[in-house]
Amino acid sequence: MLLEFKTSNYKSFKDEMRFSMVPAPKQTGLDYSIMRTEIHKRIYKALCSSVIYGPNASGKTNIVGAMDTFKSIVLRGHIRDTDDVNDPNAASCKLELIPNNSLEKPAPVYFYIKFIVDDMLIEYSFNADIGEFLEADQRKILTESLIINEKLIFLRNEAIKFGFLDDIDAFMIKDFQQYESGAISLAQNSLNNDELFLMNGFKNIFSTELVTLIREWLSNKFMVIYRADAI
Repeated sequence: MLLEFKTSNYKSFKDEMRFSMVPAPKQTGLDYSIMRTEIHKRIYKALCSSVIYGPNASGKTNIVGAMDTFKSIVLRGHIRDTDDVNDPNAASCKLELIPNNSLEKPAPVYFYIKFIVDDMLIEYSFNADIGEFLEADQRKILTESLIINEKLIFLRNEAIKFGFLDDIDAFMIKDFQQYESGAISLAQNSLNNDELFLMNGFKNIFSTELVTLIREWLSNKFMVIYRADAI
């Protein structure tokens, strides 16, 4: 279930936009519409539905568009444009359409998602320099992180810092412990500026099973309908 989605420097969202499905702590009378999941003796709650409302041109569609763009980038595993323009949300295919056009200086675009799947709390985010609005200069992933059950799995900056890999041992590639140091060295030396580590190096070197679980949730559960005639 989706708990939270955030973005910044996406179209009309110059500052951070936060969309939360977590009910207010003192909210009452909505028990019938609240989902509950227990992970390591902690209860997580999420609303079954939410309504976005506001005047025309206030950014409602851009919330959905940001989710669609994030999903598209992660599933293809890089921040390059794609020629397969079959989405009514053009920014999901041509990333030079993403940045807020009012910025005086280029700023990175930021995406963050928090969700629960198979009794795991997953937080994934990345920060990417994609230039200014309508510019298609060289792009670069600035930061990227994966957190599971509130423990860091990896943090990418110029290099990669690994955290609690033992906590996802059941998902790791067979006999990973035998060549862990070599795998980490290989990962450090195989980073590509415009590719997401999660969907490339981490998937191929560390855990295909875990990445498949995330990919399937994005593909089959995080369904984004950007325009009514696209149904």
